Amino acid sequence: MALYRWFARFTPYDVERSAITVDIENTTDAAFQIRSIEIEKISEGRPLDAVSIGYPGGGASRITAVLVNLDESDPIAREITYGDGVETIAIRPYFEDHVIDLKPGEIHSLKIVGKTLLGRYRWSASLRISSPSWKNDKVLPLGEILRTSAIPEVPYGRDLAWSWFDGPEGARFRDISDLS
Repeated sequence: MALYRWFARFTPYDVERSAITVDIENTTDAAFQIRSIEIEKISEGRPLDAVSIGYPGGGASRITAVLVNLDESDPIAREITYGDGVETIAIRPYFEDHVIDLKPGEIHSLKIVGKTLLGRYRWSASLRISSPSWKNDKVLPLGEILRTSAIPEVPYGRDLAWSWFDGPEGARFRDISDLS
């Protein structure tokens, strides 16, 4: 994550997908439900074609994961599951037949993935939560603004990969432009 934050100083765009992972903790005295995820997005035009820099992930954990298609006019969260490298995206919106219940003191991990195959977007997510003891629903902004760009029609100027797996002495950017 430190490398990702370093890249973020240069306001890059993630290629095809960006993700927010949050741990929601109920610190109130009443149970509440997460009833929906709301996405705000700004279209920023064509996909970028400058330099692609990537780094492979290092593992995963079990959490509720949803995907929003940023190319839709009103992105809706759909459950995403992974298995043997293949992802499955549900057809029905996740919150059409699910809620996430949190009793006082409970914590729930949620991953929201924004995906685009067509454009370039800045976007953020909020959670709509409700409780029988509240008069109105509350909207909890997740705060982070993400940038996601589709793969451009023309090739990138350069394609670099961060080789963290070569150990502290060998970790560096490798130009993989000719390997594509």
